[in-house]
Amino acid sequence: MTAEEVYSSYLLWLDGAEPCSLHKMFRFSVANIDVLEDQSRLVNRLIYGIPSMGEDRLRYFLFFEENLFYKDGQGDLYWVRSEYSLW
Repeated sequence: MTAEEVYSSYLLWLDGAEPCSLHKMFRFSVANIDVLEDQSRLVNRLIYGIPSMGEDRLRYFLFFEENLFYKDGQGDLYWVRSEYSLW
């Protein structure tokens, strides 16, 4: 999923409320978690939660960016790819 596809889903989720911009939605990070690590790779997730205040409740649009890194023989990380997913 691309950042633009996540943003389109966010706009549909808002249901008419005032949106933030595509660029600003990445300012709402709530967690940075390593979900898998072994001797050759690391999988990391950056979790985002964009708030929206309704008439009587606070809601959050949640998505994450999953990053894959490979490790060399000395443990240095090399970024391979990033993918976005909805929560």
